[in-house]
Amino acid sequence: MHVICAVRKDTRKYMYNSEERNAKEPLKVLKKEGKEKGCRKKNVRYFEVVVYYPGIDETVKLYFCR
Repeated sequence: MHVICAVRKDTRKYMYNSEERNAKEPLKVLKKEGKEKGCRKKNVRYFEVVVYYPGIDETVKLYFCR
């Protein structure tokens, strides 16, 4: 398992739903789709999404939490 921590919400492009987007845009789409998950024990709300990152030519899982 490879871990990339603290992904910046800048202009890096990821492929999500066959569209090129930066890190902020999949988060907006996930909020609209109602894909929010939560953990009552830790009092955390989060989103998980698997995207293709052409910078390393791999699929990665982005994890957004509050």
